[in-house]
Amino acid sequence: MLVVLIHGAYTSPWHWHRLVPYLEEAGWEVVVPELPCDDPDAGIEAYVAAVEADLAGTQEPPLVVGSSFGALTACVVASRRPARGLVTVCGTVPLPGRALAEEIGELTQPAFAEAIEFNPDGSTTFRPQAACELVFHESDPELAREAASRLRRQAGLPNTEPCPIAAMPEVPRRGIVAPDDRLLRPEWLARAVRERLGVEPLELPGDHTPMLSQPARLAEVLLESV
Repeated sequence: MLVVLIHGAYTSPWHWHRLVPYLEEAGWEVVVPELPCDDPDAGIEAYVAAVEADLAGTQEPPLVVGSSFGALTACVVASRRPARGLVTVCGTVPLPGRALAEEIGELTQPAFAEAIEFNPDGSTTFRPQAACELVFHESDPELAREAASRLRRQAGLPNTEPCPIAAMPEVPRRGIVAPDDRLLRPEWLARAVRERLGVEPLELPGDHTPMLSQPARLAEVLLESV
């Protein structure tokens, strides 16, 4: 089986590295694209193109998994190619035709605004210590610090563009939420899963990044999704 893991804002393929071995041990082929997060000129279509480039040559419909802001790209990818299913992990599930920036005040925790710095090119940087406290707080402290040190700048264009799909893809869908999420509001995430994915959210206690803090459990959930 084939799975594509789409990382979220500020992050990179490295942030999936603890999960990948569990999926490979289960016999899955794992593709982990790198999105152009730090490119101010890269919008949603550039993110989708990055995923499609890494899927080029694969024959099997993938399970499309999107973490956090990667849920937007995941929804678009799964709507444009055959897919085994769609899973969002603490994901900002978009409303077709609407930009996520229109909902930023509703979906982020108040501490997020104080956790980022604006750069001259319009991108933002996540302060490492704040990331440890808001994003990686359930991971071992050393791992959390390394994860925070590997964060990248995040450009804003894809956040301001309307989601370019007319409806959610007609594939099996699943939405994972963390009731202890300190970055995004769990109630918003749960509502988006119910109203936009059309399924009941699966609660996975822990932080915003279970692929780092509890990779074995997240692998179990993904394996149950197919």
